[in-house]
Amino acid sequence: MIDERVLEILEDVLGVAPEEVTEETSAADVDRWDSLHHLRLITAIEDELGISFTMEEVESLKNVGDLNRLVRDKVNVD
Repeated sequence: MIDERVLEILEDVLGVAPEEVTEETSAADVDRWDSLHHLRLITAIEDELGISFTMEEVESLKNVGDLNRLVRDKVNVD
């Protein structure tokens, strides 16, 4: 359920269809996924799911799989 919600947020923020996204999808694979959209994506996830990330966590994200794992960890802990 969390992974699906992250995909919905990716679609809203980046305009990418969920069926085009895999765990390995990274900013290099999505035209609109620049630094500004990355911040918008992180903020949207934080707001939507009621969690927060540290700067170190945000900087460590390399792909959608990393993002999903981090979100799942945050939702389960918080």
